[in-house]
Amino acid sequence: MALELLQRFGSDFRAHGADVLIFDKKARARLSRAFGGPRGVKPIEKFLRTYAVISDDGVCVTVGHRISHLYR
Repeated sequence: MALELLQRFGSDFRAHGADVLIFDKKARARLSRAFGGPRGVKPIEKFLRTYAVISDDGVCVTVGHRISHLYR
């Protein structure tokens, strides 16, 4: 579920030769609009610190839960 949400609403940046998908402020705003505001996002809040690393050929390398800040 978290990976699907990241692919649909997440923001990406390039790091170490792969794309990293995260929920930054803009991605959270897109998610909030799609789910009907803050009340709609409440059940999935635990997924908002998730990140995914996607290789150049579109394969998901890893999905994890951030415990600290990701520096771009």
